[in-house]
Parts: sequence; C-alpha cells; structure tokens
Amino acid sequence: MTDWERIASHFNATAKCRRRKDSKPRVEYEPGCLHIGCEHKNCTCQMNFHGDEPLSVTLARWQERHG
Repeated sequence: MTDWERIASHFNATAKCRRRKDSKPRVEYEPGCLHIGCEHKNCTCQMNFHGDEPLSVTLARWQERHG
C-alpha cells in the first residue's frame, strides 16, 4: 500500500462531516481531480482539488473547513 492509499484509507475510516452527522466523507480520485465529500451530493462539504500539494495537506484543509 502506498502512502497516498494509506492516508486516504485512514481518512475514509475516521472522517466525519459536521454538517451531516449521518454521513461519512470519502476521498475519491479521478485523473486530474481529487474529490472529498460525503455521499449527500447537496452537502456543502463537497470539495474538488486540482493542485499538486500532498494529500495530507489537502485533507487538513478540508478538516479545517468541514470536519
């Protein structure tokens, strides 16, 4: 397992959305776009990233705003 996979797996297992208590946020990656958010498509925790910064930095930014 790569570091990226390990970090994403840990986030997927432990993260919580403060707006939707019944929902679990997930990290999903499609080439060129990192998506973080819970399964409610209208929840404001949905974020897309297109930068080259490390996953841990991106997840920390998401946690500050939505976790």
